[in-house]
Amino acid sequence: MKADITTDDIIRTNEEVLKSRIKRSDKHEVLSYSKIRKIIDDCQTGDVDDIATCLLIRITKDHAFASGNRRTAIFVVRNYLLNNGEVLKERSVNDIQKMLKIIREKNIDAEIVKKWLQGDDTNDNK
Repeated sequence: MKADITTDDIIRTNEEVLKSRIKRSDKHEVLSYSKIRKIIDDCQTGDVDDIATCLLIRITKDHAFASGNRRTAIFVVRNYLLNNGEVLKERSVNDIQKMLKIIREKNIDAEIVKKWLQGDDTNDNK
């Protein structure tokens, strides 16, 4: 049985990642609770890896927060995987930033993101 993720989990994660204030303008502000609820509703089918992939893509792209959407996405996925007995494959900060930028700016296939989450480096995130 998969551990569920809640709206509060995602909001709390955004609040936590913004405590470090990487950017001066960083502030925890929810722009759309309905987007967060829709992300959760839309990311309920498939196995743990399918759900993690959906969460990573949707939190990154849907911009439900004023700041820290990409950081929130990767930490939500990490926590989701841990809560389901899996781990996020070790990645460099550069590699994570590169993939999150690709997700945000391009129409990347979910299967590529899923393989990346599973540790595949064959596509080099181009």
